[in-house]
Amino acid sequence: MSSYHDLNDVGLMGPPKSRIAPSLLVLDQWAGPDVQAGTSKNWLYEGLGRSFHTNVLNADDETAARRSRLHCLFKAMLCRPFDARREFHRRMEWAAKHPQAFEARTRRFRRAVEMYSQPQDALFQVGCLFGPVTSNGAKSFSYHDQTVSMVERHWPQWLPKNFSSYRERFFELERASMQDKDLVFTYSESARHSMIEDYGLSPEKVTVAPTACKIAFPELHQALGKRSQKLLFVSTDFHRKGGDIVFRAFEILRRTFPELELIVLGGPAEQRLPKGARHLGLVSHGRLRAEYLSSALLLHPARYDAYPNVIKEAMACGLPAVASASAGIPEMVEHGETGLVMEEPDAVSVADAVSLLLEDEERLRVMRENCLLSRERYRPETCSATIAEAMLEKIGRTEKPEGEVA
Repeated sequence: MSSYHDLNDVGLMGPPKSRIAPSLLVLDQWAGPDVQAGTSKNWLYEGLGRSFHTNVLNADDETAARRSRLHCLFKAMLCRPFDARREFHRRMEWAAKHPQAFEARTRRFRRAVEMYSQPQDALFQVGCLFGPVTSNGAKSFSYHDQTVSMVERHWPQWLPKNFSSYRERFFELERASMQDKDLVFTYSESARHSMIEDYGLSPEKVTVAPTACKIAFPELHQALGKRSQKLLFVSTDFHRKGGDIVFRAFEILRRTFPELELIVLGGPAEQRLPKGARHLGLVSHGRLRAEYLSSALLLHPARYDAYPNVIKEAMACGLPAVASASAGIPEMVEHGETGLVMEEPDAVSVADAVSLLLEDEERLRVMRENCLLSRERYRPETCSATIAEAMLEKIGRTEKPEGEVA
């Protein structure tokens, strides 16, 4: 059963700025009530509601979604009982990247849009795993963190083992969905490049619009306060995010900095903790922010990460990062200014980078200040306004000052 949410009617935002606002229907297979979930775009929909009369549609049937999760969990427990969590998430990724799944989701969204009673000025699709979906001449937009082509190049573990047997058909579907759009938004220049080079979109049709930080920004005096000799690693996917590299680097660092601590947050650590490390698991957003504010550096030597939330959150709290150059990360961490970026990090290079910064307090202080300047581009209102303004221009509308009749 499809779910619709009229954000203006349920009180999640104020009314649109103009008296006669264009209507926008968001198509989001991950839409749900948890505003802090990694896939949540509620910050965006609330922001768009200041310019559009916004409704959010999730056409994925909850019963079918639950059945798929249970099937993937059963397969994971059967095939890899000692690594079931990671296998479960891998199989969930596999399930979405099949032509049949793509076409089935497209049909669900098309039926739901056809049943929708109100005419729309624009459709806004989240992600590239269905489509195209149209509605009586409405302008069509989409928003993407990555493409399946990027996944194939950088992290093929997310693709089914038999992906090669239907690869061309899947990319044909994905390409058709993207080429149907009037304007495509990507989190990063890395994803924009893939849209142009891998899917044949014209450069003027693809624009970069960074996604927002979802934790509350601390006050400047909080972010510039005293820090502990503590490193932070935050991840729900230990190996892909480079947890093993972090652990080995920390063991090297403890030889020079015997009082140094490592705090590990998120999913389970897949190997034994080194001496001086503590694993706190999944924590509240308040505790997460407290760790960002008290740590000296964030470590994120990810093998692949398209546009990590953790770096935005750290930056919002004035915490520099030592990170890999995966996908959009070099666009987030300005090398030498808000952290250090490495092409192919290993334990030794990460330890050397951390040591370099820990031994130069003045440089680290300047990096923290630079983070607090750079965080402004991740404010929800800034990010949503970038997208809203581009869409309004495309559909031929301009915002009217409050009180002016359109």
